[in-house]
Amino acid sequence: MFQPINPFLGTGVKAVQQLENELAGIKGEMAYHYPINRNAIPHCDVFEENGYTKEEMKLVRETQKILDDKTIAVTATAVRIPTAGGHSEAVNVEFENDFDVNEVRQLLSRDRWSYGTR
Repeated sequence: MFQPINPFLGTGVKAVQQLENELAGIKGEMAYHYPINRNAIPHCDVFEENGYTKEEMKLVRETQKILDDKTIAVTATAVRIPTAGGHSEAVNVEFENDFDVNEVRQLLSRDRWSYGTR
């Protein structure tokens, strides 16, 4: 998951200010321990005991909840990117049985949130 430095959530206004300062070459307060400009930071929220961040575990738990199946294995990586809005997810699906890739693409394209299924 690629997650923006959102002015309304999480590190919020402080993160947007950090990015604007970095773009202008101004030293200022840091929302992150690292520069965000021209960077991708794989650290969204605090780390849980299992080594995943809270945001990554949210992806796991929400998938299992929505599909009502706690046996679905999900691994997630959440990365903070230098943009003030938008979200993106890349999904890799493994099937137990052989499948026709065109049929899977057709099924995914029916979902109004799926773009660029390859």
